[in-house]
Amino acid sequence: MFGKVLLPTDFSEYSWKTMECGLELATVGAKEIVLLHVVEIPAEILTRVGLIDSESIEAMEKRITESMMDELRQRAKLFEEKGFVAGEIVIVSEGKTSDAILETAEKENVDLILIGSRGMGWFSRKLLGSVSDEVLIRSRRPVLLAKFRIIEKEGEYYFKMSHSRLFERIVYACDLSTICMDVVEQVRLMASQTKGEVILLYVEEFGEDPGVKERIKTLEKAFEGINFRSLIVQGTPRKEILRVSKDENASLLVLSSSGRGGSLFGGTVDAVARRAEIPVLVLKS
Repeated sequence: MFGKVLLPTDFSEYSWKTMECGLELATVGAKEIVLLHVVEIPAEILTRVGLIDSESIEAMEKRITESMMDELRQRAKLFEEKGFVAGEIVIVSEGKTSDAILETAEKENVDLILIGSRGMGWFSRKLLGSVSDEVLIRSRRPVLLAKFRIIEKEGEYYFKMSHSRLFERIVYACDLSTICMDVVEQVRLMASQTKGEVILLYVEEFGEDPGVKERIKTLEKAFEGINFRSLIVQGTPRKEILRVSKDENASLLVLSSSGRGGSLFGGTVDAVARRAEIPVLVLKS
């Protein structure tokens, strides 16, 4: 279902762990990985009056591209050893990194963007951390936001997956007022391919909805043969989605977005994704 994946990297330790997460995507059909590194150089630096001529700029861009491409090729070997087809792209951009990522996703026609929630300077969510927020909101394609537990040991910090398998226990937060069966089928297929569990979560924000149980019965039929159960809770969607994913020890939180900002239960997908402590997959409806 995610045959071709775009993986932006800033060469940080966090992005290394994100690559490990990418290897597991083979279980849901990933066969090709496009590694992308964007070098963001503000336009005012390149065009500062008289200081840098066009030939110098071209030479500088060439040196940067060659250096970064060598680094990407080393990382591509990790995927090739596991049977993936791997490609590498380096972009020297005068614009925003997020724009370059989104443009590459469209140009390469990828099925998924896999991006780390943090990057260099990960304590303050700089670089890839802030870029991932924009990609999540603006992408027209599914986005998997990789997140890891930060563990301190003897003054050193390490990153660890919350579970041994990404698709082990999926909490699928669903707005039952606007069910998209294409998204439901994607979640079902993920669970079927990985033998994972699916917990369908619906948050009633404005009291009990008499039609919810009937709609859940319809979804139960769609998930027939899958380790599936449903939960109906009342409260504020953002808070309840985060609470349930933690209480249920979920390995992956799946959200469905539509429109700019990702409307969900009167809240926003990006707000939930930003605060989640586990990987978040945002499917587009």
